[in-house]
Amino acid sequence: MNESEPGRDAALAAFDRSLDGAAPAPVLLGGRAEPDSLFRAGDDTTSTILRMDLDGLVINALILARGDLRSLTGLVRGEFDHLEVRLYRPWGCPRLFVTVDGGFRSEGLRRGPASLTVERPGHPPVAGDWFVL
Repeated sequence: MNESEPGRDAALAAFDRSLDGAAPAPVLLGGRAEPDSLFRAGDDTTSTILRMDLDGLVINALILARGDLRSLTGLVRGEFDHLEVRLYRPWGCPRLFVTVDGGFRSEGLRRGPASLTVERPGHPPVAGDWFVL
């Protein structure tokens, strides 16, 4: 694409560029969860397990799908005093509350692309690959 083409600046401005300097973290898809881990989910629920290695931290997450909505439940393991987990979507990036034991959850999510990022003091932000809820 030529730098002087109309619309290029507007198209680039539409993307959130705040994570351009973040370290990348590949997302490993682990397949379907074992039925025992879905004790409250119900028979009409499907699931996918994700794992991310983030500069000394590990995030294990479970996506549950029921009908048109999704939920994301995760656990951050590793050494940290404070961290923030954000769920990036094309239409926003809410911060997810992380409990003292590293757990986080988001419910009522629409199907679509998502990416998890982790920010903690003294470390560069880490952004995971995009995945589909």
